[in-house]
Amino acid sequence: MKLKVLFVGPKYMNLYKDVIGAMERKGYGVDFLPEKTFKDDPYNVRGYSRFSKIFVNRKKFARKLDCYWTKLLNSSDYDKRYDYVFVLDGQSISSVFFDTLKKRNARVKFVNYLFDTTSGVYHFEKNFIFFDRVFTFDVTESQKYNIGFLPIYWMDNEETLVYRYNIFGLGAIKNERYALFSRIERIAKKNNLSYYLKLYNFVKVKNAFFYRFRCCLYSLLRLKNIVSLQAIQSPFATTESVPPRDFRKYIAGADIVIDTSAPNQDGLTARFMWSIGLGKKVLTTNSNVKQYDFFDEKQILVIDEKTKDDEIESFFLSEFSNAEKNKNRLLAYRIDNWLETLLG
Repeated sequence: MKLKVLFVGPKYMNLYKDVIGAMERKGYGVDFLPEKTFKDDPYNVRGYSRFSKIFVNRKKFARKLDCYWTKLLNSSDYDKRYDYVFVLDGQSISSVFFDTLKKRNARVKFVNYLFDTTSGVYHFEKNFIFFDRVFTFDVTESQKYNIGFLPIYWMDNEETLVYRYNIFGLGAIKNERYALFSRIERIAKKNNLSYYLKLYNFVKVKNAFFYRFRCCLYSLLRLKNIVSLQAIQSPFATTESVPPRDFRKYIAGADIVIDTSAPNQDGLTARFMWSIGLGKKVLTTNSNVKQYDFFDEKQILVIDEKTKDDEIESFFLSEFSNAEKNKNRLLAYRIDNWLETLLG
């Protein structure tokens, strides 16, 4: 008889499809429940509507959340007995969620994996007491909360058609990324290396003059770093998103992948793990990778503002062979073994 899993997770980058597929290959029966986020959730860190959260009634919000989970878990789709409840991140989950599922099966196991941080995204820590196992991709938070540490999974390439470039870089538009991509483009052109470097532009500019004035004003007042008009008008900027499957095709077809880390995390991105899992060379701004047992300076170059162009150029042109020892060090994080760690 198949063990039943209720899998709760965000639809971001279709990561949930990877996990569902891996669980089904292991013989689990899986029901997927998309993660629900509420803009007035007081536990949001990023804040989808920061001003409105000042006035939120926490007790009223808690009642709304309880009603939401009670109705959903009692619907025909989820009114079941589960052996495992696996939560990827898990925003806006209340105690009712756990109580309801435990009443149906007192032996149900609750497992939580975080590929986002409590400091930068959501106060996931409020629910840690309800889980049997909690893991995070972030070293600092694993130590802070005394929870398990586990990098994000990687997968073998199943694509036969990939996009061939020497260098691949993609991310949300930021001034730091724009500056880095400009350097990389200059080095790539000098050495006749093909490249795909894109910055997803979410900024709307109605008037270039007033936007430039706004940038100057923010700089003078030392407010948050606003995206420069130069970055927005650069060839890197695009409003077209890359579907997750195409994103993997770019990684699979690249020789070198550019990785930039967020300021509120030291964990390695999915982009990074997918790249080294496939034996790609990676240029990254995340210095914490040097702490990992699979760090190899021939495969991974850590850069900062002091890194010279010739160091980057030398890395781009150097040979790298993905030796068996490198692959063995990463086996624990391949998605099948990654799931084994989480679910046992």
